[in-house]
Order: sequence, then structure tokens, then C-alpha cells
Amino acid sequence: MMLLFLAVWVVDSFLFNRTTFLAPSVPLPVRTLLGACLFGAGGYMGWSAHEMLFGEKGDPKRLMDSGVFGLCRHPLYLGVLASFLGLSVSTLSLASMAVLAVFILVYDRFASYEERLLLEAFGEEYREYQRRVPKWLLG
Repeated sequence: MMLLFLAVWVVDSFLFNRTTFLAPSVPLPVRTLLGACLFGAGGYMGWSAHEMLFGEKGDPKRLMDSGVFGLCRHPLYLGVLASFLGLSVSTLSLASMAVLAVFILVYDRFASYEERLLLEAFGEEYREYQRRVPKWLLG
């Protein structure tokens, strides 16, 4: 999915410029700063979640509910989506935003499937986690 998104973004933003007609309405420094912030936040969120799960001190067999997992239940997915949004915002590519919208729906389905598995694995502990922490940033 990352390759598909990057292909659409690069082709639309830098080669054909079919759907980037809104870009001149927002100054380049504003788009660049906002895009970089989103991309950086997404990268940090994904990296932090990955380290918590699979790093030296990680344990993918226990329920993670602190750090970035205390902000949302799916920080790896949210990190990828935020990074894609950052790239889209930086060039205001509507084509890449359309692809991103589809990916958001796909990732939400992935997350819902995982939540069913996590409920089976952790039971009431996961249900309590669901009550405390939103699925995404906004619950």
C-alpha cells in the first residue's frame, strides 16, 4: 500500500500535476511545515509503537497500554496514515488524498479485525483498555 500511495503522490505532485491546483492557494512554507509536522509525528508514533512491541524490552504477548498506546489503540496504523497525510498536505495532491481516504477505510477494517483478536486474547483487560483509549486519536 505504501508503494501505491507513493506512486500516486509522486506522479500527481511532481509529474502530471493534475489535482494539485489548490497548492498555489496555500504558501509553500505553510504546506511544507504542516506536512513535515504530520510526517514527523506519524514517523515518531509508528517508530515508538514498533519499539514498544518489538524492541529489546518489547513483549508482543502482553497488552500495551502506555506511551503511544495510551493515545490511541492503533499507533502503528495511525503513524502510517499521518505520514501519508503529511506528504499529501505538502503538495495538496487531491489524488493522493483520495488514495489516503481509501487507505483509512482499509486500515480501520484491519484495526477492527485486530480488536476482535485482542478481545479473544486479553478479554476484559482489553475491553477496559477500549473504554479508556480511543481507537484513533478521537474516540
